Formats: sequence, structure tokens, C-alpha cells
Amino acid sequence: LGASLDVIDALHRCYPPATQAELKSGSTALHLSFRYLSPPKVVLYLADKMPLVIRQESPSWCTVLHCACKYDQPLTVIQSLLEQWPEASLKQNAGGLTPLGIANIQDAPADTQNFIFWVSQICRARKMDRGTVVSALQFFHKSQWWTGVLLTIDRHPAIAARRFDVDDLLLPNLLSLLGRSCKITTVWGILCNMQDILATT
Repeated sequence: LGASLDVIDALHRCYPPATQAELKSGSTALHLSFRYLSPPKVVLYLADKMPLVIRQESPSWCTVLHCACKYDQPLTVIQSLLEQWPEASLKQNAGGLTPLGIANIQDAPADTQNFIFWVSQICRARKMDRGTVVSALQFFHKSQWWTGVLLTIDRHPAIAARRFDVDDLLLPNLLSLLGRSCKITTVWGILCNMQDILATT
């Protein structure tokens, strides 16, 4: 896949099923873009067009995230895959390796490993200790990866709500954002932990 993004886009527009087609090995155009080190913008384009493929598990690779880690994809690609299917960070391939395990073997950059680690921590358990949730929020906030912030809030609203220090006037905007991005139970859980603020508004 040494073709430019314009060529890939033209091919997709002419025949969209081509980007979804699988080889006998189970590899798709997205897997091949990793293997042949296509430019990140081509990889991100394919990832955006193949949401179902990203959520598939195959005997060859387990998940697309495993494959991306194997071929040392940049952080922008790893983040895109985690956004579309965070639970992929927990999956194990036939050898018992998670994406983080593969990233570690490949000596991936610390940022890549840290992102996979924290997403896997957030997805691993329904109930987590306060310190872990707070550390995850701090990491994602510092990295300005708002998908991770919302993921953490969505999975652990009761703890995350206590970390908010929001001006009263901005509270409606925050709740509107959460309502568009998170489950209704998340918003309810946060409201239940903001009774002191709501009582004065």
C-alpha cells in the first residue's frame, strides 16, 4: 500500500467492498497498511472506513490493535484504534499476549505503552480504586486525549465526578458534553455525586 491517500480514497469511492476484503490469512487492507508501513494518514483513513474490521478477532492477529503494535504504528494510529474499540486492549492472542505485551516486546515508545496500559486499566474492572481512576484521568488530561477522559468518566462516574472542579456557569456545558458522549447512567451517577453543587444552583 504505497499508494497516496488520494489513490486509496478514489479506489474506496469506486468500490467500497475492496477495503473490507480479507485474504486467506484474514488480513485486510488495514493490516497490510501496517505491514508495508503506509503513511499514517493512509492508515487512519482505512481505520475510519473499517469500524467492523477493527472490532473483529482473527486467528492470525487476534485484533487489529495487536497488528498495529507488532508493526510499530505511531501513537496517532494507536489512539484511533483505542477510540473505536478500547476493549481490544484486553484481548489476548494465541500466544497469550495482549497489545501491551506486544508493544513491550517491540520496545514501543513509552507514550504508546502508557496509552494502552491506562485504557486497559479502565476497561479491565467495573469497580476500581479511587487512586487508579484519578491517575488515569490525570494521564489522559495531561495528554489532552479527551476520549480517554470521557472513557474514564463513563466507566467510573462515581469516582470521576469527585475530581471535577467546574465553575457553576460551565456545569451545563459539561453535562451536555457528557450527555452526548456517555451513557445516561453515567450522567445520572455524576449528578448524584454533585448534590452539593446542584443544591446551590
